[in-house]
Amino acid sequence: MKSGQMPPDLDSRRRAMLELAERLTRAPETMKVADYDALRSHGFADEHLYDLVFMVSFTNHKDRVADGLNAIVGDEEEQCRGLAEASRGKTAGGS
Repeated sequence: MKSGQMPPDLDSRRRAMLELAERLTRAPETMKVADYDALRSHGFADEHLYDLVFMVSFTNHKDRVADGLNAIVGDEEEQCRGLAEASRGKTAGGS
């Protein structure tokens, strides 16, 4: 799904969830209690909200780390090899 392009056949519950996910991704500092209350009105329990926030935040974090490592390392295979070597105390390309 591209940013700002919701599938037209989404029900209001899923649309509200995706809107919150996009807002949390683009402007997390603007999140208010009312944003979560809106999801509660669609039947989301607090544990669902925690899961949603965790998954959106984790995905954003993972993507930013991957983007940063890609800028340093290059391709995915080399990136994984370099991380594996670093975790064993070796430098990439050395012993």
